[in-house]
Amino acid sequence: MQKRAVLAGGGTALGAVQVYPLEQLMKEHGLPAYARAGGVSVGSVNTVMFAADKLPQLRALWNQVRGTSFFMRPNLCHLRKGLFTLSPLRKRMQRAVRLAELAPSIEYAAGVTDFQSALYRNISSRAMQTDDQLYDAICASAAQPIIMQGYLIDVGGGARHLCQDGGVVNVIPQLEAPERFDAVDVILCYPVTKLVDKPRKDVEHLLGNTTRGFNIMNRDVLVSDLRVLRDYPSSVKVTIYAPPEYMDEWDASYATVQRRLNEVGPYMWAHPMTPDEAIERWKSS
Repeated sequence: MQKRAVLAGGGTALGAVQVYPLEQLMKEHGLPAYARAGGVSVGSVNTVMFAADKLPQLRALWNQVRGTSFFMRPNLCHLRKGLFTLSPLRKRMQRAVRLAELAPSIEYAAGVTDFQSALYRNISSRAMQTDDQLYDAICASAAQPIIMQGYLIDVGGGARHLCQDGGVVNVIPQLEAPERFDAVDVILCYPVTKLVDKPRKDVEHLLGNTTRGFNIMNRDVLVSDLRVLRDYPSSVKVTIYAPPEYMDEWDASYATVQRRLNEVGPYMWAHPMTPDEAIERWKSS
């Protein structure tokens, strides 16, 4: 059996487009084929449900979306911590999944930016002891800088660092040792034609990280993430699923979410790309 990884990028309410490809990957390969499921921002929400074999419940969650209040609400009582809180998302995750429900054979990882070291980190389920650690990691991965509060995450050695949106550094989650995998399935929220090249050195300090956070909200995505995938060992097959056109990241209306679930997701599944094809598509846009 192939050892596979599934990686889901970020994009707030665009995350509905990832549900159909995840369902098809589960049907085609089955959960035992996967040794890793990881996501950034909304991708961390979708892949934790994949890792728990709860995709019907994931689709049901997205069917409940009626606006951004599904994920967040104004943080009126604690504005100094951020303009918005992800408490609605956390409560939904508490009802939807528990750490003990993740398949023992699969490592789940939520991608975050460590704002004390300016590093991207994968927070692994295998380092978690409690459900609260799982929910903190998911919310940290989705917490956009400045407008949302960060979360104190155990980063090893007894240290707890302030962590936020993993997409500040990597919109596509990273694998520490890609050579361990035979195949990697990458599901984006942003279309490849909207990728913007941004040198990685620009995000190696906190000011750059903060600027990068705003760039993400302005639809910029690191094309260097695709180049990292392209440079994986030749023995690793990488397949990319990306939406065909840009859709407003903050449009979480019922009609829009349904279109993403039932039209855009199937289109992505029917039009897979290799990293080279994705980069060529970006260059020609």
